[in-house]
Amino acid sequence: MKKRVLKKVTPYCYKRIFDLTMFNKELLKCYGLEPAKYYYIGSSELAINERNSRWKSHVVADYHIDRNVLDFIKKYKMFLEEQSDMSTKEIDKLLFDTLEVFSKHQSIENARKFENDLIGHYQMLQAINSTISIKDRVFILNSRGSSVKIKNGKVKFKRKLFID
Repeated sequence: MKKRVLKKVTPYCYKRIFDLTMFNKELLKCYGLEPAKYYYIGSSELAINERNSRWKSHVVADYHIDRNVLDFIKKYKMFLEEQSDMSTKEIDKLLFDTLEVFSKHQSIENARKFENDLIGHYQMLQAINSTISIKDRVFILNSRGSSVKIKNGKVKFKRKLFID
């Protein structure tokens, strides 16, 4: 069997945003969720439709995906199935076709450095969640590769931040 060759495009950084700020706090709590915006940050050089397809297959197969991401997707999916009148197809679209490209880069290495810095940025925002209103709270679903380390309320930069 011949292996399929994936078409590469200009490297880019992307985010997937899951906005739960409009839902009832107590209802979300029953599913282990909070009203906030949940972010997944990534980089790729695959076409967007291929990236979405791979995202879905990896999440569904529990393959090479951060545990926080899998836990969130499972909880959010259950919440949507039980508390909304959305069809399975609509829920899948919401969970797996939400990629938003926000920067293009000269190389995949530069895109990954930018991704790591952006993950660090959202980690810093998440660290102040208790001091801001619910509608402004954020959670970063992936933290692997972050250029920032937060421990005991102190921020440490692992390297000079990257600007492409």
